[in-house]
Amino acid sequence: MKQLDNYVNLREAVDAAAPALAAEAVPSTPPARPFYAFARNCRAVRSSIAHFQLRNLLWTPSREDVYAVHAARLVHWSGATRARTVVVDASGDPGAPPPPPPPPGLAPLAPGRVQVGTAAVACGVAAVGGFNGEVIVAPLRAAPLARPAAARVTLSDNGITNALDIVPTARGGGAAGAVVAASNDGAVRVLALPTLAPVATFALGWAVNCAVVSPDGTTIAAVGDDPAAALLDARSGARAATLAGHVDYSFAAAWHPAGTLLATGNQDATARVWDVRAPGRSLATLRSALGAVRSLRWSPDGRHLAAAEPADFVTVHGGDGWARAQRIDFFGEVAGIAFTPCGSRLSIAVADATYSSLLQYDRGGGEGGEGDDGGAA
Repeated sequence: MKQLDNYVNLREAVDAAAPALAAEAVPSTPPARPFYAFARNCRAVRSSIAHFQLRNLLWTPSREDVYAVHAARLVHWSGATRARTVVVDASGDPGAPPPPPPPPGLAPLAPGRVQVGTAAVACGVAAVGGFNGEVIVAPLRAAPLARPAAARVTLSDNGITNALDIVPTARGGGAAGAVVAASNDGAVRVLALPTLAPVATFALGWAVNCAVVSPDGTTIAAVGDDPAAALLDARSGARAATLAGHVDYSFAAAWHPAGTLLATGNQDATARVWDVRAPGRSLATLRSALGAVRSLRWSPDGRHLAAAEPADFVTVHGGDGWARAQRIDFFGEVAGIAFTPCGSRLSIAVADATYSSLLQYDRGGGEGGEGDDGGAA
């Protein structure tokens, strides 16, 4: 911890603001009992990180289904059967299925391996994004997609797909209607499912590192290579509000399930919580233990906010005044974090060439965590 030099882009600004950020941060103490208690470490689930700033590489749409990116593949692991299945193979290796042709208006994938830097799994759809503007989506069980779809959504030399968000249809019912891609070329793109046909492109003028759609589908929160976050009208792309407070670039954002709170994670080693109805100032500033906040997830009941650092630490903040925080301490690079839909389990993907694994923590009996509603695996 003494030796680590937290990576930042705006060093002078971060150094100058350090005393003020420390004073502004909410003091927190550990809960009397952990919100989430260690359950198991699973070496069958491996993960790898292609871009050191992009850490949305783990998803758990159920207690027994785990999806993790490893070596240009999105792999499904079943906790029930202990079986592993490749869902998306972007390795370019012999035997890998060729990508389908793209929809009109988009370019095909270049031959060879896709450097997969991000992923998303929701609404029966899995999606991965690559370093050259690639977006690949594939159906899961009982999914609405008839076949995989793949395209390069931008031909920019600076077109890394930094983050993906899968959005349900306006009709509801859990089916996927669109995927929102945050791109390093400064744009947020809305792509229709199942075809990836372009729906809208919203230009922001700076690299968009993460874009997430509000639970009601009306607002897109975008963060990136600008200290301030942007709230965009999901239909027109018009800026509805600017959230100013961070002093470096942000790579994480997450909506509270109720849709009125937004969390943003920054390289200034803080996460901020905002009430989007009063965007003039953040509600809380939450300090990390070691470095940048690279990934954020709310528990489905909205009672906890998990913040992942580049390595060694994930902090689970209690949302009741933010006075309590559980710091999970381990060794290894963090590829991603994920709650199960019932909120009874928190998983952490540890990426390491020798000892990659999946850490699982279960809720039950801790402060604010009563009622494990999923049972033991």
